Amino acid sequence: MIISNATPLKAFTRIGELILLGGIVHHVTLPETVWSEVTTVTVHLGAEAIGQTTSIAVRAVTFVPAELLALLDRREAEVIILAEELRAQEVLLDG
Repeated sequence: MIISNATPLKAFTRIGELILLGGIVHHVTLPETVWSEVTTVTVHLGAEAIGQTTSIAVRAVTFVPAELLALLDRREAEVIILAEELRAQEVLLDG
């Protein structure tokens, strides 16, 4: 299982290879805030493709420590929290 931020998913859709991600990793989990960002059509052209991908699951994050929000934006912080909660083996974040 991989927990992902929005930018890596957008990059796969930009090059038309979202299916490649599904072939590498069978299960990608996103925090709800990331899901909202990547499935909003006004944000990018790959939103519909991401919204229809069956290998993506969405999970709620209920608490993000203020210390983490002081360092990262909410979506990135939620990716890290969700990865810890689910004991994910991999995290996709942009640098």
